[in-house]
Amino acid sequence: MYTGKKTIAAMLLIIVLFTAFYLFRGDYTLTPSFSEGVFTLDGPQGLVYTARYEDIVSLRFAQDMELGEQLSGGKNYGYLYGTYRSDELGEYMLCSMSKLHDYILVTDAQGATLAFTADNNEATRNLYEAFLAHLREEGFDPKT
Repeated sequence: MYTGKKTIAAMLLIIVLFTAFYLFRGDYTLTPSFSEGVFTLDGPQGLVYTARYEDIVSLRFAQDMELGEQLSGGKNYGYLYGTYRSDELGEYMLCSMSKLHDYILVTDAQGATLAFTADNNEATRNLYEAFLAHLREEGFDPKT
């Protein structure tokens, strides 16, 4: 009977720890959306990037990009997010899964650049191609 109480206590502890982890970890998702001529990326910790299609001057796919120095933001649960500075991009916003090496780069007319990923490298490549095709269907032809 003593062993049964230990097992129940261990199971309850695991359930409590698992629940606490998911309740207090925050929202760490990357959600791109395309609607009514506007691209929006909702990132971790309330980070939001929005650009009207007509303001997107460049849409590029980059591999093995040097991220540079993190100026603000964070790194949690497999995500990198915030403002970074690199020699290649200058100051830019990053929202990505930390283990990936493929990025979508969006630069707007004001010179602001966003680098982001999907859930994996293949999904990032597919999202880039779909995003570019969508912009072209809408009559916009950003520099690639």
